[in-house]
Amino acid sequence: RLPDVDVFSRIAITSDALEIRDLRLSRGGDRASFTASIPVVLRPLPVPAEGEPFDAKLSLEVADIGLVPHLKAGFRELGGRVVVNGAARGRVPGGAVEAWNDIDLFALVSVLGGKFKRYEDFPPITGIDAELRLERGRISVERLTGKVHDASFTVSGDADAWLPWQPGGPGIRGVDLRLVSKSALLVRRPDLRVRGDLDLRWRGPWESSRLEGDVNINRAYYLADVSLTPSRGARLPLRLFSFRDAPLDALRFDVKVKSDRGVTVRNNLVSTRASADLVLGGTGLEPVLTGTVSTDEGTVRFADSALKLRNSFVELVPEDPLNPRLHIVIGETIRGYAVTVAVTGTLDGPEVLLDSAPPLEREKVLVLITTGLTIEEIEERGVSRVAAVKAAKYVGFRIARYFSRGDPTERTFLDRFSLETESARSARLEDPIRVEYRLIERLIREGDELFLQGERD
Repeated sequence: RLPDVDVFSRIAITSDALEIRDLRLSRGGDRASFTASIPVVLRPLPVPAEGEPFDAKLSLEVADIGLVPHLKAGFRELGGRVVVNGAARGRVPGGAVEAWNDIDLFALVSVLGGKFKRYEDFPPITGIDAELRLERGRISVERLTGKVHDASFTVSGDADAWLPWQPGGPGIRGVDLRLVSKSALLVRRPDLRVRGDLDLRWRGPWESSRLEGDVNINRAYYLADVSLTPSRGARLPLRLFSFRDAPLDALRFDVKVKSDRGVTVRNNLVSTRASADLVLGGTGLEPVLTGTVSTDEGTVRFADSALKLRNSFVELVPEDPLNPRLHIVIGETIRGYAVTVAVTGTLDGPEVLLDSAPPLEREKVLVLITTGLTIEEIEERGVSRVAAVKAAKYVGFRIARYFSRGDPTERTFLDRFSLETESARSARLEDPIRVEYRLIERLIREGDELFLQGERD
């Protein structure tokens, strides 16, 4: 009994053969047909004749695989049209399992408009068009394309499979697959987004395979603010993944990750474009990222002061990859003093060297960097008045940053805005304030800028 299924069959039995001339099943848009010629002997009922040649063909069409209840388990979304054309030839096997190994199997599987999304934290894969070929135990990927978000990908290669009657089957014995994708979305979080071109090869035995190849990061944005509260035990902002289930837990990585000024960092402290020369190693259970991230452009902002990022070299070493070594030099001329800040050591234990020309004491250099004023200027204006203005500007900058989360490659509202104050000549007068906002860059020629400026005298 097959509810809602239409069945049509033509079967002929002779003294030496069972012929399934036509067996068709249909339900809605799903279709299946089967034909076979199997030699038989009468005992007194017909049974397959061991050792005699047989031939069978199968044609199957499923309009939407997502409507098959047993296949949807484990998937949040599953869909697509699947067409299977297969054939089996050989001799009728006897009781020994080894006899099944002599059967020639062939199948061509086509998938049109496929999609799936698992319940784990993996992006949905849509627009799948594939053609897979099975010959004996070899699965060949003739064509496989699809999309992850808005990035297209292609897969090609082969896989060796255990057939259902083989020890340990059915299952995958080994893989040799290549994945190519342009501008694929690799990481998507509110404060981190990474896109890159992939050329990866996955190969080896199923239980100890290897993933190798190249990832070229062409666009990456890191926008998370940095806490300025002193603390030890700092850690990298990037959390690596971990596969805990077999066989991906034993997967070994050898993937080169590179970028030529494609990593944009913009937060409350740093604005820069960086290059990367990294290697993803380790295993699926414990991946390890080593290499360097470097830049020689951008600014580092401390309250009123913006220091130029002259050189930055961050090295992730194999011995302690989550505690990178730092080599950072920033500097600027503030109130006539050439200030230099050098950061060395590690992320857990940084060492900061302050220098200035003409020379100043360390505490005075810190005041100059954080306030943009010398101690003498602060005393002249009044500590309480300077503190109030700085606090107001800090709140204003935080509000400005909240409303300037646009394209990280564009100059933000905060970058276009500047505010300067001075002490009034008399206690009876208000402090002068000058506000500037950069409206347009490159108005007529390169370097032209149009400003909106306001003053209170």
